[in-house]
Amino acid sequence: MLIEVSDPRELGIITDVLHDHFFSLPSVLSQRGAVVIVEFKEEQGFLKKRWSPRSEYLTIHHVRFIEVNDSQQVRLYDVNELIYMDGVLRIKTGITLKLLFHVDSLHLTLRTELGGDSEPGALPGVRGKERRTDR
Repeated sequence: MLIEVSDPRELGIITDVLHDHFFSLPSVLSQRGAVVIVEFKEEQGFLKKRWSPRSEYLTIHHVRFIEVNDSQQVRLYDVNELIYMDGVLRIKTGITLKLLFHVDSLHLTLRTELGGDSEPGALPGVRGKERRTDR
C-alpha cells in the first residue's frame, strides 16, 4: 500500500493508519538530509518487545531541520496524530515529546511492508526467490 499526501486536509488518512503504532526516536534523529524515513510498528500486546510483521514507512520530504525535546527519554513513542501548520509537521505522541519537522512544503509518502519472517521486499507469505519488482 502506498499513500501520498501533500494537502494538510488529508493528514487524517495517514494518522488513521499510524495511530497507536510505535517508532524509535534515535533512528529518526540519526538521519540527515532533506528526506527522513520513519519506521512504525504495531506493538503486540501490552508493553511486549515483540514487533508485528507489518511495518509502515513514513517518508517526510523537503525537511529543512528537525526540532526535538525528549524530556522523557523513552526511545519508543506511539503516534496519536500528525499535525501540519505553517511549514511544520508535528508527530503528536501519547508520551510527552516535542518532535517537529520543519519542511519547505508538505509531501509525505506512507508505504506498508508485509513480511513476517520472510526476507525484506519479499511478497507477503512467499519465501525464497519471488520478490517485488514494483519498487
